[in-house]
Amino acid sequence: MSEADRIKRGQQLTGAMREQMFQEGIKGTDWYKEFIAKHGEQPNLEDPNYNYREAWEAGVRPNVRDPGDQMLHWSSQFKGPNHPNRFVDGIDTITGKPIEND
Repeated sequence: MSEADRIKRGQQLTGAMREQMFQEGIKGTDWYKEFIAKHGEQPNLEDPNYNYREAWEAGVRPNVRDPGDQMLHWSSQFKGPNHPNRFVDGIDTITGKPIEND
């Protein structure tokens, strides 16, 4: 039963249920498989530079293929403040706004 179906039936998902659904879901994505193929290891889902769980809960999935590396990428919306690619070409990728110069 999907999370949406449980909610419709008035069933609350426990933290353990949410985590299990997250783990099973994310490990089934093409992004996860591509990451392992490219890097030879699983992605760090605890990385402080990206909130994978929050993105997953919001229904966001890695669906943008970067022309530079041809890999699937997640939305910049869930990047942490110290993400190495937060600022690209003078744009804050989290907010989408140009970097303000003091």
